[in-house]
Amino acid sequence: AYVDDETLASGDSNGSVSFWDARLGTLLGAYQAHVADVSCLSLAAASSTLYSAGSDGRVVQFRELDGQWRQTLVAHPHTHD
Repeated sequence: AYVDDETLASGDSNGSVSFWDARLGTLLGAYQAHVADVSCLSLAAASSTLYSAGSDGRVVQFRELDGQWRQTLVAHPHTHD
C-alpha cells in the first residue's frame, strides 16, 4: 500500500508489516505485528495512520510519529460472546 509518494507499506506471510522508502527501495522499519499472515492493510484518510489485519484475528494500528512509523495499538479478537 502506498502511504504517500515516499513510503510504501507491505505485509507478509510471516506476520510482519514493513515500511519502505518508495524511491530508493530501502527498508525504513519492520514490525512483527501478527503471528501469521497479514491479510489486509488499510490507510486512514489522513495518511498518518495505517491498520493491518491478520489471520490471527488481530488488528494493529501504526502511526507516523516524529517522522517514523510506530506500532501504537493492538486489538485482540474476542475469545467468547
